[in-house]
Amino acid sequence: MNKNVWIGIAVMVILTAGALYYTHQSHAPATATIDQNSLTPISATPTISGSVSNWNPNTTTIRIQISSQGEIIYESGLYGVSNNRWSISVVPTLSPGTYSISVLDNNNNLLTSGIFTIVTQW
Repeated sequence: MNKNVWIGIAVMVILTAGALYYTHQSHAPATATIDQNSLTPISATPTISGSVSNWNPNTTTIRIQISSQGEIIYESGLYGVSNNRWSISVVPTLSPGTYSISVLDNNNNLLTSGIFTIVTQW
């Protein structure tokens, strides 16, 4: 083979390896956290907030589900993520009790979950 063919093959190998590395890096699973102060609400209509990492720039929304005794009692619409932060206010008044919260992306993938308790009626 002549010099130009070897250079072409080397460029193809480098570009392919780079594309594989980029693809691998861009498919890391997204994760989320819930701010600890969101899990100790001082209101029966709490604001739940947190952050995301490994966020796909094409996926810019999340939603939350709140469950009590295995039954979903609140499901937010899709809310935007800005600077890897999110915040959602729970509109219906929650009765005293212990609740599970799930944070999902717009493809319904679970990003994180937690538990919080409302201790008094407001």
